[in-house]
Amino acid sequence: MQVKALKAAAHLAYVQGDNDRAEVLSEECLAQCRELGDATGVALSLRLLGLIARRRYNFGVAVPLTEESLALFREVGDKEGVAWALNNLAGLVSMRGEYARAISLAEESLALFRELGNIGGIAFSLCGLAVLLMISQGNQATGRALLEESLVLCREVGHKEGIARALGLLGQTFLLQGVAVKARSLLEESIMLSRDIGDRNMAWLLIVLGRVVAIEGDHAL
Repeated sequence: MQVKALKAAAHLAYVQGDNDRAEVLSEECLAQCRELGDATGVALSLRLLGLIARRRYNFGVAVPLTEESLALFREVGDKEGVAWALNNLAGLVSMRGEYARAISLAEESLALFRELGNIGGIAFSLCGLAVLLMISQGNQATGRALLEESLVLCREVGHKEGIARALGLLGQTFLLQGVAVKARSLLEESIMLSRDIGDRNMAWLLIVLGRVVAIEGDHAL
């Protein structure tokens, strides 16, 4: 299979949740790209392998793969590749409790996406940075502002997955702030949209909504 076809097949397998197939295809693609001297192809393959390792909670493998991917994207001057690799790495190191580094990486990613005018990237980075600030610093006000900006951007471009993500995180934020009615409204909208698009985040949204319902004393969803 040619490199272009391998990249497409690996990405499709990853999107479909077939991690084993995605890994095999990505490793084959990586080997071919190394042989051809295709640095961008190597970086893309490493990034996908890092995402697969993250899905498996194998952070010891995911971090170095993503770091190598980031270094290669910088080397070839691929700013969008750098921005996504920074975003991925921020999420990974935060899971190891390295919040200061994660915030720095997320801020650099966001700045690059703004420079590029990549609305989807901006919106995604805003959500990630918001979560980091709220978890590590308890900064609910800034986190909420970032999530609201992300939601506006996603609505502007009709990015349904981004809308659902921002709504869900905002709902959780309002819950933490004790505003149960607003939290429930946001979470219910997020859940409805997530069902429509087949989003994998349904489980955590339902868990958070359950907490809101318990607080309200309303046990009938």
